[in-house]
Amino acid sequence: MVKYYLVVFFTAFIATGYAFNPTMAAKPAAYTQPVNEIQIEDAYLNDCMSININQMIGFIDMMRINAPYATLAFYNGDTLITGANYFQLIGNMITIMQGLESGTITVVASEPGYPDKTVSLFFNLGQYIPNFVTPPTPLYTPCLEPNQVYNLSQQEIKSHLQQFLVNGSNLTLEINMIGGFSILNSGPISFQFRVQGESCWSHNFSMHVITVRKPDVDVLPDNNYTSNCENTFTVTEEIVQQSFGATSIYFGYEIKYNGVLQNLGQPVTLDFSVNDTDEIVVEFYYLSSPDCRATGILSIQQAAQINLDTQPVQDYLDNHTVSFCDAEDPTPQVQTIINYIALQYPGVTIAQSVDDIVAAFTNNNGQVAINLTMQGLCGTVTLLISYAVYAAPVIFPINTPILYSCGTFDLTLPGEEAFGNQDTNVYAVTYYTTETAATAGNTNSEFYIAAPNAYTTTLSSQQIWIRIENTGHTNCYATAVFSLQNEQLLQPQITVAGTNVLCVDYNTGQALNTVDLVAGTQNNNIIYNWYKDGILIPGATWHTYTANEPGSYTAAATLQQAPDCISQPSAAYEVITSGPAVPIGNGFTATPFDENGTVEVLVNGYGQYAYSVSPQGPWQDTTVFSGLTAGVYNVYVKDVTPGSGCGLTVIENIPVIFYRKFFTPNNDGVNDFWYIDDFDAFANCTVYIFDRYGKLLKELYPKSSNWDKKAWDGNNMPAGDYWFSIIFIYNGSQFEYKSHFSLIR
Repeated sequence: MVKYYLVVFFTAFIATGYAFNPTMAAKPAAYTQPVNEIQIEDAYLNDCMSININQMIGFIDMMRINAPYATLAFYNGDTLITGANYFQLIGNMITIMQGLESGTITVVASEPGYPDKTVSLFFNLGQYIPNFVTPPTPLYTPCLEPNQVYNLSQQEIKSHLQQFLVNGSNLTLEINMIGGFSILNSGPISFQFRVQGESCWSHNFSMHVITVRKPDVDVLPDNNYTSNCENTFTVTEEIVQQSFGATSIYFGYEIKYNGVLQNLGQPVTLDFSVNDTDEIVVEFYYLSSPDCRATGILSIQQAAQINLDTQPVQDYLDNHTVSFCDAEDPTPQVQTIINYIALQYPGVTIAQSVDDIVAAFTNNNGQVAINLTMQGLCGTVTLLISYAVYAAPVIFPINTPILYSCGTFDLTLPGEEAFGNQDTNVYAVTYYTTETAATAGNTNSEFYIAAPNAYTTTLSSQQIWIRIENTGHTNCYATAVFSLQNEQLLQPQITVAGTNVLCVDYNTGQALNTVDLVAGTQNNNIIYNWYKDGILIPGATWHTYTANEPGSYTAAATLQQAPDCISQPSAAYEVITSGPAVPIGNGFTATPFDENGTVEVLVNGYGQYAYSVSPQGPWQDTTVFSGLTAGVYNVYVKDVTPGSGCGLTVIENIPVIFYRKFFTPNNDGVNDFWYIDDFDAFANCTVYIFDRYGKLLKELYPKSSNWDKKAWDGNNMPAGDYWFSIIFIYNGSQFEYKSHFSLIR
């Protein structure tokens, strides 16, 4: 800390003109100093007034007086303070004291013959001179009311001074108040101060105090302002002057709403959501102290508002949702609602037109706000119109426009085709027998079909209407129609074009003909299922069937478009088996040389047969012929199965042989030759004659048909028994018959 006050005091010291000789005077010879003659005492110099500095010098002189013969020595600690003369000594001591500011100067009085006397001069020199960085500025009071007296505190003074003192923030100041500091108007104040711990006060310090005051305006004026219908209010200079006094406009002022600065002459939007009054603040201030403000309040009353009891009407609207199909015009429903509102609130104006409301139906569902106003009143009342838009169903193509059945129909197939892939949670299908009933959608109607999967009718043809409806809105629907064709399937009657007999070759089992069965007339809508012995014949679906196997045949008719619609099966029609007779082996047996002329026909076959040796008959049903004369016969076997025509079988070249049992070759003209009766009729036939020893004697042919008893060599044979064999070649087979005869002489 730099201090300047000792120089002043030093000057004052010089001005006193004290003379001090620190050297003791010589004692008179007759002088006898008592013990402890040196009479000096400690001194305390801690008063900072300059007059006491002179007293301090006088005190030093008093030391000289009290110890006139002593030598005085002055020490700063252990260092002797010296000087060429009195003035220099005192000057050097003051310089030391000036540098130390406070401390102790030790004074030692020495006189021969006496103990040294040591005293202390304690000093705290000089007045406190503050070390300012810059001169203190005036001190401003807090914001005061217009006529408020302010009591300035020591702490305020200390805090203000610390701002300007060197290292002031680290100093603790003490204030010596000179009079009280009750401030009414701006002006100077006087006081002394020092740093805590020092004993000296400063000189009387003068500091200017400026009072900061709010402008003197009427902050709670008796005004009555009203907002406009937009809930705004405009503060003008005229309103400020009118509300807060004629002089108010000469102060600085700001307009604020909810703490936000507003522009003079511009509308302020007010909030009347809680109360019907609101406030605008006008803050006044002196330009010299703009932060010290008087706050004025403008109370604004909300303009008269429309006030309607909307709950009953809103309840009505909530219960009357405008529901319509997306292809439907909702205007009539909206107009009804508007008419109802106008009836409930005479004199109101509805801001939106019917067209405006309808145009706002932009979503699937929602609410549209309508605003009601009334002349002379501000504000609007809002009502909500609820709406729901339902998607119209789509009729998909019906791929089955005609259903065929025989009395009972499943209507759901065309219904499902018309419904397509639409959401079953949104749409439903119903069926009706009239278009009017389908349009009305009345499921209590007699024309409603409750069981569409088993609908029965006796009509030969009929139309059915499908209604697909959005279940959320009954007027949101679409219809389609399809037809029923009721086929009355008669029981088929099987007939044949010809015979029911199937001719089958007995040996091969192959049918030689077919049986054409007819179950009904041709109809492309009808399928005939044919059965043989009760088993369905695969692929047999036509009205005719060509049978190539015997059996019991039946047929049942089925509608092409309704496979479940099946007639009663026809009566069984039997296709029987027959066929031409087939020879067993050669087809006959003939007893050789039977005198009865008997032939038995041997045949197999599936039919019933008649037999004859003539194609014209007569016919017999037995296979044995008797009484035939000698010769070669053809036997005719005819199929006589009823209804059959399986043909005629001819068994050819059946021999009936008679021969002479004996002959008498005596030329009497009687039995002169042996022969086979009617031998010329046998073709491919040879007769061999043997003696009893088996020697071939003769060969006969049809052209040499007798034997005259001669052998090959021309000799006559003797009487006796002879043997013969007849060999036939027939159809590549050889037949042989043997017997014997007698030659009698």
